[in-house]
Amino acid sequence: MWLLARGAYRFLATAVVFFPLMIAPLTLPPVSAQTQQPFLFAGEASNGQVTDFAVFVRNDQTGNLTEVSGSPFTSLHSRTCVMTIVDPKGRFAYGPCGLGASMYTLNATTGAVAEVTGSPFGASTDTTLGDVAAESTGQYVYVLKFSLNDSNPSTVLLDTFQVDATDEQLVAQSSQSVPLDGTLVAVAASQYGFYLLLNQSQGSNAQPSAVLYAILFDPTSGQASGPQSLEQTSNNARFLMMDGFGKNLVVSAGQDSGSLWFFQLSPIDGTVSAVNSVALAFQEFATPVAFDPTSSFFYVQFEGTGATETGIRIFDVSTQTETASSPVPASLESELGGQPDPQGPFSYFSGPSPGGGISVFGVDPTTGYPISPTAFSNPLFPGRDLGPGPATVDVNTEPVQVPAASLSTTSLNFGSVNVGQTSVTQDVTLTSTGGVVLSLTSIQVTGANAGDFTETDTCMSSPQLQPNKSCTITVSYHPSAAGSGSATILITDNASGSPQQIALTGTGTNPPPPPPPAPGVTLNPNPLNFPGTITEGTLSSPQNVVLTNSGNATLHVQTIVLGGTNSSDFTISANNCIGQVAANTNCVVSLTFAPLGPGVRSATLTITDDASNSPQTLNIQGTGGTAAQITAAGGSTTASVTAGQPAQFNLQATAGSGFTGTLTFVCSGALVGAICAAPSSVAVAGSAPTAFTVTVTTSGASMLIPSIPRGSLPELGIFLSILAALFCLLLSLRIGPTRDKLNGWALRAAADLLLVITVGAAGCGGGAAGSSAPQQAVAATPAGIYTITLTPTATSSATSKQFPLNAISLTLTVN
Repeated sequence: MWLLARGAYRFLATAVVFFPLMIAPLTLPPVSAQTQQPFLFAGEASNGQVTDFAVFVRNDQTGNLTEVSGSPFTSLHSRTCVMTIVDPKGRFAYGPCGLGASMYTLNATTGAVAEVTGSPFGASTDTTLGDVAAESTGQYVYVLKFSLNDSNPSTVLLDTFQVDATDEQLVAQSSQSVPLDGTLVAVAASQYGFYLLLNQSQGSNAQPSAVLYAILFDPTSGQASGPQSLEQTSNNARFLMMDGFGKNLVVSAGQDSGSLWFFQLSPIDGTVSAVNSVALAFQEFATPVAFDPTSSFFYVQFEGTGATETGIRIFDVSTQTETASSPVPASLESELGGQPDPQGPFSYFSGPSPGGGISVFGVDPTTGYPISPTAFSNPLFPGRDLGPGPATVDVNTEPVQVPAASLSTTSLNFGSVNVGQTSVTQDVTLTSTGGVVLSLTSIQVTGANAGDFTETDTCMSSPQLQPNKSCTITVSYHPSAAGSGSATILITDNASGSPQQIALTGTGTNPPPPPPPAPGVTLNPNPLNFPGTITEGTLSSPQNVVLTNSGNATLHVQTIVLGGTNSSDFTISANNCIGQVAANTNCVVSLTFAPLGPGVRSATLTITDDASNSPQTLNIQGTGGTAAQITAAGGSTTASVTAGQPAQFNLQATAGSGFTGTLTFVCSGALVGAICAAPSSVAVAGSAPTAFTVTVTTSGASMLIPSIPRGSLPELGIFLSILAALFCLLLSLRIGPTRDKLNGWALRAAADLLLVITVGAAGCGGGAAGSSAPQQAVAATPAGIYTITLTPTATSSATSKQFPLNAISLTLTVN
């Protein structure tokens, strides 16, 4: 690795500052190690140079360290060569040294460590600094080298070694120059490969694109793949950091606005299994600080002109969100990072220089804050300049499981509550998040105003919480005096950070003075709906509206009036509400409904009084039914006749429910030469229908009928006799010898004269009878289809009110 963790291998700091954007060295998790003791290795320095390797046995339950017999063990090299990783088999340790990799033997029982003969091993002779990785099967070791003189390398050198366990040697296999698709910014290593953060040029006028690449190891052949692009994150790559288990990797990037990218890595082959990004503010950029020893929290510091918080902030690795307890208190910032305990919730740091020994810190699983164990004095081994390095794993034991407690929130604010009243309750969930049972000792409220807060819970009835189980703490606030109140709930248990605390706050306020007495109005029902259907011309039964004075003073009612669209359909039949209505008493307004039309009818009842919400308005609604219905009586509303014949339509009228009265009719329609005759009135009552007939009389062919006066028939007979004699004379002349003298014109003249006389006789009456009446022309009804509209009107016998009914259409076909 390039930049080492704060406090770890302090003696190497001056050797790696050439590249300011690199990250801390990471301990590879020896998931299949064969080491039988939980060792912690530490380089011991003198005058800035590593001279020995100290070995300690870890207590993964308390975090305490015990130095093994024979420690420290002398290094074979005077130059700076360190152990940074333990191979997965637990037999050897490796680290960068000179031109290649140094190799150390580990005694699984005693912890003795020694550099092997021939170490360090090189596959190339260039003078570059290396980052060392051991692949998961323990067969191969890799060294990645970058030029010391190039701050933005575009190529790296990859040396591959095979582990010779018998002769305790690293056998060089290959050395290859690996071109990068961009310039290298940062590197992280795990047992699956190297992870490289590059800046790819996007042209002279564009910011470089930040891309995450990987060089992955093949455990069968030992071959390392060429750089594989895993993800393009943003622009302008800045930092890269991996946790101590090789499970999580975080990238920081951004030019104008920063971003954090969280990667989850596969535990099988190291590929990316999930990715999520967090956008930062404008001109706000992230500098990764560390992971906590359990890889549950990630610590980051923000910088730039857009940064609003200068402290170290806490992110939940599982959700990639900032925690509610963020930021870390300034007094605890120096305890972040360090060498994680792979089997316990602790980190190991170099103590303050010079000779600060080793400091041990755990982490609060709820807040993410560093906490110092209480089982021993801290720091350990004062006076010695120790830099904690790799830690082994005992494969015969599971990682230490410790109880842990998590609260859904660490504070409750109840706001303002009137003195003497009780707030609504608020809940806090307590969860056992450790690997073993969480044992609860007590839950109590303490503090200045403890008596103003009440706590109940489901926790202490069974104070043993199994892992992943929860219980609920319920709190209420009932202030005894005005002013701010505060208290704290202390949860005492066997988890780290006990007692857990929940801060309680609230403000007691004096209740306002009661309002002066005032009346109030409540109407029931509201709105008022008349049941069923009420027929036109009939009256419903009364419906009551109860007015209640719901206030605490006398109500004075001035007016109660009807209004609205169909106010004439409704009547106030009784009212005992005008005047005074005492508090908590009521009065009644009765209404009836006599619909003046069919369908939904509505109105409003308005009450004016001295209540604050006066006037009150009550909506009223009823449904009206038609007074009568007219239908065909066993026949049809159609008929067909020949012109001159009458047509009859047999109809019947049925009274609506409760209606008694008469029906009158009006016929209309464009019917030439015909007369429509309907009954002058039809009485209806009850449910039995009343039959009636409408007759339409049509006219025949068109003709002119002369008016012949009475007493003129004898004169007409004489006149016709003269005409007949004259006609006979003319005929004889036509036949006789004189026909030659009478031309055809004479016959025509006689015929014309006969016509004139006949017409004159028809137009004149006898003198004794006087003049005849004028002639009358009767038009025939033309053939066609006609619509006759019969419009009925119902008149109530009880009220004499008239109600228009739906018109009836009669269809007549004249041939």
